[in-house]
Amino acid sequence: MENQFLYAAVLKRTRAIRVYLPPDYATSGKRYPVIFMHDGQNLFDVLTSYSGEWGVDEALDSLNAKFGLSCIVVGIDNGGDFRIEELTPWRNAEMNLGGKGDLYAQFVVETLKPAIDSAFRTIPEPKSTLLEVVRLEVLSLFILLLNIPIRLGELLFLVLLFGLAIPSIRG
Repeated sequence: MENQFLYAAVLKRTRAIRVYLPPDYATSGKRYPVIFMHDGQNLFDVLTSYSGEWGVDEALDSLNAKFGLSCIVVGIDNGGDFRIEELTPWRNAEMNLGGKGDLYAQFVVETLKPAIDSAFRTIPEPKSTLLEVVRLEVLSLFILLLNIPIRLGELLFLVLLFGLAIPSIRG
């Protein structure tokens, strides 16, 4: 596990980044697909989690041992007090929140992904780059990444909560 800090110029703040490397990374010399995951502080360590550890490193180590599957995971810590600002695409005037999802998406695609591709042995092509979106990020990043030049290959939807944002889906 490698922890780094990366300045997000478009957000005007520094973001903690946690990088999981597969068990054979140091010895193999091969390149790996990458999964970018949000709420990075929850992924690997109960001591840094605000809602319980997700056990991503244990799950990936198990998949590697059983099936030989391996990848790099980049955990992007959330913005703390700025989380809702950064993960919603539109400003909510009543709550005086949101609307900077485009800047967050720009940070992921234009700053973070190139930094990871240059620092680690990744397979940089879009088909080998996965972006996990869960809860709040689902709607904003789905919409925003559709409008950004394709640099990420797939979106992994763990929990679809579009109904919270689009009343017509709720029926």
